[in-house]
Amino acid sequence: MAQALRTVLLEPEEPQENIAITLTPRHERKAAPDLLQRPGRLMLCLAGALALLMLYIGGNAQIARYEYERQALQQEYAQLNRDCVRLTMARDRMASQPKVTAVAQSIGLEVPTADRIHYVTVTGPLPSAVVAQAPVRQSWVAQTGTRLVAALDSTLQRLSRGPGEPAYAHE
Repeated sequence: MAQALRTVLLEPEEPQENIAITLTPRHERKAAPDLLQRPGRLMLCLAGALALLMLYIGGNAQIARYEYERQALQQEYAQLNRDCVRLTMARDRMASQPKVTAVAQSIGLEVPTADRIHYVTVTGPLPSAVVAQAPVRQSWVAQTGTRLVAALDSTLQRLSRGPGEPAYAHE
């Protein structure tokens, strides 16, 4: 026991730190973010977001308008198809041989016989009217260029909703 007392008394004491109690508020105020300190940047960001939102809504409205027009044209196309079928059936009904013969005889027309048909042979050059109607053969490059110009013109007409300029097609 004497040894234990000796070691305790002979060893130097550790210095004790002074503990000071300070009061701190519970909620410290944090610094405002950079965007809130400069309202110009915030307004610019908000304007950009609003512009993007307006573009998105405008694009969807344009798509809806085109879809409405497509449906209207599709209905018109279906109606024209029905009219075409109806007219074809009426033409076929009217084109039956006995009815045509009866109508022709009532007008005073006669069915031509073999002795009344005359064939004309052409031995000289063709008339200029016939030559003008004959299609002119173009090279593959010229045909492709013409098709490209027609496709571009058609595309521009669809996009601008109006006729294009046909003047450049001839250049």
